[in-house]
Amino acid sequence: AQVSQGLGSHAPNGGRLVSQLRRAGKLLGVYVTNPSPSYRYPTWQFLPSGQPVDHLAEILAVLREFGPFEQEGRQGFVRKTAESSLTP
Repeated sequence: AQVSQGLGSHAPNGGRLVSQLRRAGKLLGVYVTNPSPSYRYPTWQFLPSGQPVDHLAEILAVLREFGPFEQEGRQGFVRKTAESSLTP
């Protein structure tokens, strides 16, 4: 709710806007399972106004290209490690 409000959305389904931006690569959402499965949005990616920092989409594109992450799936971005590559 905080993220969608910071982005200027006052719609009751503002979380939908945030999800769309995350899927489009315009926001970084970190999937966590505790205390309940959900996405967390690191505050460093937002200006005090609530808008994303300049060039965030470009930065995230570089991270996806060169970082240890797979494309977003059902559970968000999954870190690629040797250990996770070996598990079925």
